Amino acid sequence: MDFLQFDPILNSPEALAHTHHYNIFRCRAPEGQDPDEYFGPFVGTGGGECYVPDEVLPVPQCQSMFYNWAIGGKVINMALTFN
Repeated sequence: MDFLQFDPILNSPEALAHTHHYNIFRCRAPEGQDPDEYFGPFVGTGGGECYVPDEVLPVPQCQSMFYNWAIGGKVINMALTFN
């Protein structure tokens, strides 16, 4: 079984001063499209605003919250399951 760990690293005064939370969304390719081909061009791009239309990122395909973290949150470990 594979596991995934999220552990925020806020290692600068700026990161500590400006980070309140972050969200990770689960993205699903449109029906009938290969996820690797659909999302491949976006790998390595910067993040964006969660609920603001984005002309670069496929925000409409990423509306399901997968994980969120806020100040005071702890490290989380989870088993990966794929369906």
